[in-house]
Amino acid sequence: MPKPPAKCGTPSGYNRHLRLGEAPCIPCTEAKTAWNRMNLAADPERARLQADRTLAHGRALGRLRDLYPEVYQTLFREELAKVERSSNPGH
Repeated sequence: MPKPPAKCGTPSGYNRHLRLGEAPCIPCTEAKTAWNRMNLAADPERARLQADRTLAHGRALGRLRDLYPEVYQTLFREELAKVERSSNPGH
């Protein structure tokens, strides 16, 4: 029997949105944020490593943006259009 799809308002619902290429809904985003906070609070070393990775990720994106501004703008516009479409499904 196949596994039922993840429900909105849960961390797995958040991941389902991402797998489908959608912007996660607000209940899923809130559930994922709460889950992350709970797990990172329980493991300070993991929280520090995650903060380091987030900082490195932001810096790498900035460097790519500076090296390839036209590509970055194209990708940004594409992703923005996806988010706008998922936010306004009837339009």
